[in-house]
Amino acid sequence: MLYLALALLSGLFILYHRSQFSRWIENQASQCQRFFAVAPLLRLVAALWHVLAIAYLIVLFFIAAFDVEDGLSYVLHGTLVTAAAVAVAAMAISLLHPKEAAVTPLKAAPATATLSRRLYGYTPFIRLGIAGLVVVAALAFVLDAWGVPAIAWLLTPRGQQVIGGALSIALTLGIAVVAWELANAAIERYLTQHNGSGADVRLPSARARTLLPLARKMLVVLLTVMVVLITLSELGIDIAPLLAGAGVVGLAIGFGAQKMVQDVITGFFILVEDAIAVGDVVTVSGASGVVEDLSVRAIKLRDQAGAVHTVPFSSVDTVTNMTKTFSYYVIDVGVAYKEDTDQVAQVCREIVDEMRREPPYAVNILEPLDVLGLDSFADSAVIVKMRIKTRPIKQWEIGREFNRRLKKRFEALGIEFPFPHRTLLFGSEPERADPPSPAT
Repeated sequence: MLYLALALLSGLFILYHRSQFSRWIENQASQCQRFFAVAPLLRLVAALWHVLAIAYLIVLFFIAAFDVEDGLSYVLHGTLVTAAAVAVAAMAISLLHPKEAAVTPLKAAPATATLSRRLYGYTPFIRLGIAGLVVVAALAFVLDAWGVPAIAWLLTPRGQQVIGGALSIALTLGIAVVAWELANAAIERYLTQHNGSGADVRLPSARARTLLPLARKMLVVLLTVMVVLITLSELGIDIAPLLAGAGVVGLAIGFGAQKMVQDVITGFFILVEDAIAVGDVVTVSGASGVVEDLSVRAIKLRDQAGAVHTVPFSSVDTVTNMTKTFSYYVIDVGVAYKEDTDQVAQVCREIVDEMRREPPYAVNILEPLDVLGLDSFADSAVIVKMRIKTRPIKQWEIGREFNRRLKKRFEALGIEFPFPHRTLLFGSEPERADPPSPAT
């Protein structure tokens, strides 16, 4: 009767303070709103805690009423160990979720700022992994306290195998992430450099801008495949049939998609030979434009009108690259037959020399004007051929400015630009013997 009275009074106490304790648990859940799945679990406890507490009192009453041997000590021991494990786990998990002021990314130099931000993005996953280890350890102690030999099982060969497999998977995933981040950071730093003012500048190596992004994509695929295969192997799945099946599927794809395989192989050799790079102006398979993207099987060109042409590598038989290493702007200057061609060449040299002394054009014109000589005799003009050596893709800009200045200089010097024209001669009408009679 004493045990029953204590159980009833404790049950009434729990029911009387049910709403207050539920609100306290709800407040704790709101503070853990952004930390994994703790908040939903706490809300579930807030809704059912009184049911669990009353069930616990009922178990204690029956153990005491029927005088179960060592029952009360067993329950009290399990309860104390469970409470201690839960308290320690909650404290450890709370330490993994510091205040906002403490989790601000560290300030880094501009060269490492991007890498720092990317590494900081992995902190939620690291916290999740540590929280999972804390929960597993607490659960093992709780089960062991209630008579389930969880810790002893972890020390058995099977438990050691499970722990070793989990560590191997975690270590493989960590090594893959570190390798990817280091390679990605190195590629991004190589592709993007900063001058003194912090502005981005393009590297002189167009080949690097083309091959390194492709290498990054291949590295992602390689690391993903390796992590998946090692994970399956650690989970006890035999990967030999998977590799054999992949080989058969690859062989079938090779026979069924010969065009795609040809695209990949041809594109690989074109990229290795550095025939095309991103940013070049090329003509391939009748399409001309700026190379915007190079994949493993196709080239994307954007022409002057803004249209995008996608050309598979298997269709590329001849590549005309107009911006490889350097470029020439070829000029055919036509002047009247009466003009002095030596004077024309000298005037053109003076114009190019003036442009080379001006900062906007000096960096793009590599050499003085190269006069090739009198090239041909046209119907109404003599053609003097010359060319200007420029940096890649700058020949059209330099050529337009040269033509503008050439027209003004020829007009100032009186040098004639011939153009097709026709002379009309008007003669007098011969006299007639009999003048026409007036109309009547």
